[in-house]
Amino acid sequence: RRKSSAKPHERQGAPLFPSMTSCGGATAACPDGCVVTAPLLAKAGEVVIPVYGDEAAAPVLTCKPPGRLARAVKEAWSVSLGIALPMMPPVSATAARDEARSILGLAFPMILTGLLLYLRSMISMLFLGRLGGLALAGGSLAIGFANITGYSVLSGLAMGMEPICGQAFGAGNYSLIGVTVQRTVLLLIAAAVPIGGLWMHMRPLLLLCGQDAAIAAVAETYILASLPDLLLQAFLHPVRIYLRMQSINLPLTVCATLAIAIHLPINYVLVTVLGLGVKGVAMASVLANLNLLLLLLAYIFFKGVHKRTGGFALSAESFRGWGELISLALPSCVSVCLEWWWYEIMILLCGLLLNPQATVASMGILIQTTSLIYIFPSSLSFGVSTRVSNELGAGQPEQATCMVRMLLVIGRTDWAAEAKRSRQLTGSDAQGKVGAADGDEKSRLLIDGDADIERPN
Repeated sequence: RRKSSAKPHERQGAPLFPSMTSCGGATAACPDGCVVTAPLLAKAGEVVIPVYGDEAAAPVLTCKPPGRLARAVKEAWSVSLGIALPMMPPVSATAARDEARSILGLAFPMILTGLLLYLRSMISMLFLGRLGGLALAGGSLAIGFANITGYSVLSGLAMGMEPICGQAFGAGNYSLIGVTVQRTVLLLIAAAVPIGGLWMHMRPLLLLCGQDAAIAAVAETYILASLPDLLLQAFLHPVRIYLRMQSINLPLTVCATLAIAIHLPINYVLVTVLGLGVKGVAMASVLANLNLLLLLLAYIFFKGVHKRTGGFALSAESFRGWGELISLALPSCVSVCLEWWWYEIMILLCGLLLNPQATVASMGILIQTTSLIYIFPSSLSFGVSTRVSNELGAGQPEQATCMVRMLLVIGRTDWAAEAKRSRQLTGSDAQGKVGAADGDEKSRLLIDGDADIERPN
């Protein structure tokens, strides 16, 4: 395959690897007969390194330019650490800048939306504080209990639809998006039923955990008034993901702005004018989510977004084929719950201290304040998730890899599963769309790079 008869390391007049004598490290031979000493590979086991751009993968490390050796060392670290580090081609500065603009264009509206929803939570805490320390402590305890047992579960389950809808949109399979949204709504409603039963028995559970009786009574009042919010969340999460996976983010920001604009006067009327107290704060939060959901549905209907995805009518297909959705939703749910629980459980622990009213109220304010820092990285990750899913669905794994590499999200993605889902959605081999014969090989390395690593027994 090489036009020159000289060995690769002799073409420049001097050996490319001057230290080819044994130094206690591992050695690897190439088809040209030279031997390369690689001390870092000594304990990594046998590694098969595919050569980028060749027709077939080389069986062993070859005498290529220094970049090949660096990539070989990365593969060795992949083996030793047990982490899949797929081989990625260099990304040009222009491609990185263009992709950064695309991701930031998606993330910026989501950051604004997150800030608006954060403002809603702060308004609720403000009105709870105006009612007194006991109301603030009881409301904070109820919010923590609701996040642990309800909102985290629904949010995690809803994330299972992201890769399916994102790749379906990239592949142009719009009908699958609508079916997946309906399946997710049904799944969340089914999950909300036992959660609602748990909320109705919140007070005895809190007393069993050693919480203060007065605080538990206030928390029960708050969470019982929040029961309708479970049903709203079962629709709100899928609708938001439905729009985000189609890169429709600005309308979500506008709708959130309108919903939050009337949240403050609603709180004032329910809490101050009608004197509903803690119950009024909870009802105001429910109405805020209801207003947001209605505004989003109105936008989808009047803009005709729903037409290409099958409309609002419930499809018989939504009652079948739940396997893939559940296989994605359950791991996502576990991940989100673990992330939320370690934080929210501190409120429950504060209720066991000497002055539970002060400690629970203080921790509630602290958690609401520090949650601000999560808005920016989470919005950026949502933007990346959208772009990666769309490009994989469109059969462009190299473009998806550019995004992942640029944001240092490397090694934990199940590229083989994502590629398989992409091929199923497109109805063809997604790898073949990248280019010609050598493009097929590059695509295989990008998506299924972990398969080219032979791990030691």
